[in-house]
Amino acid sequence: MIKNRRFLSCQKSLGFPSMMLKKAQTQYAWIFSLIIGALIIFLAIYFATKYVGTSSLQTNAEIAREFDILLNPFASIGAITTMSLSKEVVMPVDLLVNFTCDLKGDYENIALKTDDKRSEWFNYKISNKYIFSENLDGRNYWIFSKSLYLPWRVDDMIYIVSGEYCFVDAPDSIKREIRDMGNDKISLNCSS
Repeated sequence: MIKNRRFLSCQKSLGFPSMMLKKAQTQYAWIFSLIIGALIIFLAIYFATKYVGTSSLQTNAEIAREFDILLNPFASIGAITTMSLSKEVVMPVDLLVNFTCDLKGDYENIALKTDDKRSEWFNYKISNKYIFSENLDGRNYWIFSKSLYLPWRVDDMIYIVSGEYCFVDAPDSIKREIRDMGNDKISLNCSS
């Protein structure tokens, strides 16, 4: 308590009125509040953009995993029966899908992203499927599989089509199988 009296008496002896000190403290408080407020807004915007980028990558990872799971029945149907399996698959969002094959490793790489400007490509490795497809764009896909026999069953090949597809001069056995599938995206009568 005595120290405070000495401080006040020192202020008065130096010619600082207490009102001026309070004004200076108030202005300093406003400047400090503005700086801290701007910092908080900057950090909020920074973390929000980081979260959006992370969440789009997480969404693409989940969709790639679900895409792989959707292909599982097509990869194992040949072990059960000699028939082909075909099915139309509708994804929840429009996708851009690129398929590449790693010649050094023993896997196929799927690069997948949602059709969104902020979305990033997500690479997903599949090691137990043989996929034959062009790059896909859209939401609706027609997937069918065919067993490969050399003279014994090797594995099932998976074909994925997103648009119109045409077989030119297909053998009668292939024509019969395609007609049995009932797919309107795969055509046997092509007009060039």
